[in-house]
Amino acid sequence: MELLNDVVLNQVLFHFESDERTDDVLRAVQEAGDVWMSGTTWDGRRAIRISVSNWQTEYEEIDLALESFRRAVQAPAQAPAR
Repeated sequence: MELLNDVVLNQVLFHFESDERTDDVLRAVQEAGDVWMSGTTWDGRRAIRISVSNWQTEYEEIDLALESFRRAVQAPAQAPAR
């Protein structure tokens, strides 16, 4: 995983080893439904965008997001639905 932007506000962008892997991980996290984040394109590459801007965000939510990513990264890649 590679951090793509300087984190100066509340948004973090990152990318896995390929656009396809990045999209696969994002799809798995979104389908799990534990947390929400979006995809974007940065400098022509697919990326995952995480934005934390609510003062009510607790460490438990951050842990939940990290665990959701762990599961998504460890899961085998699945073909997109047609």
